[in-house]
Amino acid sequence: MQPSSEAMQNSKKNSQPWIGAIAILPGMGVFKGESGDNHEHHHWAHQLSIGLKQPVRIVVEKDTLVEAKALFVRAGTPHRLLPGSVLSCYFDPISSEAKAIHAMLDDTRSIVEPPAELVGQVIQAFDETSSIDKGLVLLRSALRTEPDCSGDRKLLEVVLDAVRVNLEKHCVLTRSSLAKLTGLSESRFSHWFREQTGMPLRSYRKWLRLIGGVEQVLAGQTFVNAAYNAGFADQAHFTRTFVQMFGVKPSDVLTRITSDSNVPQS
Repeated sequence: MQPSSEAMQNSKKNSQPWIGAIAILPGMGVFKGESGDNHEHHHWAHQLSIGLKQPVRIVVEKDTLVEAKALFVRAGTPHRLLPGSVLSCYFDPISSEAKAIHAMLDDTRSIVEPPAELVGQVIQAFDETSSIDKGLVLLRSALRTEPDCSGDRKLLEVVLDAVRVNLEKHCVLTRSSLAKLTGLSESRFSHWFREQTGMPLRSYRKWLRLIGGVEQVLAGQTFVNAAYNAGFADQAHFTRTFVQMFGVKPSDVLTRITSDSNVPQS
């Protein structure tokens, strides 16, 4: 993994739209195809990107370009993925898949080269089928771990279920109400939630709403209806959040990709 200012300068000469396919399951998602232009952004999901025809190139702080066959970007890390043919997987930090991946990593930096074992599992999952939906299911199976039966995990599941159900109903449980579910004070609950998920409650709610909006668009809803159904005030609010999380307008991405496609194999 080596920074390369020359490669970064060359990349600025090209402009490319996003073309490919996307699949989403609870706690994880995948994009396979040609990644296009995007601005610096950060999202509440770990990102594992693998170069299909060239090394993955990601710009991080101070305009440093990092290149490698595969790169793992931790949730919340500001970055910009340069255009290229990629397989990018996204993992909710609280998912069992994220737990399995962390067990394979021996580096705590915000962006690292993942172990060959992990890269091999991802590539194999999507090479076994031309459907990225099925590939995502295979990857989930490959990353399966023993259930976490700790008290904190069980309590977190109760809280997250309550958050999801109420978002679907266009209701927002107050921090006070959620704190009562855990038996903690409001201030202690906020600290505990961030400890368990790696993000503030407000940020996690926004992330869930955004993913819900993406799913609505991929299911055929208009951007206006998708934004409303996902709990955003309007389409502009949905667009601003998408740009913040992914560095590109949803109309520039979601209109050029499919929810399940026979993407050409590399």
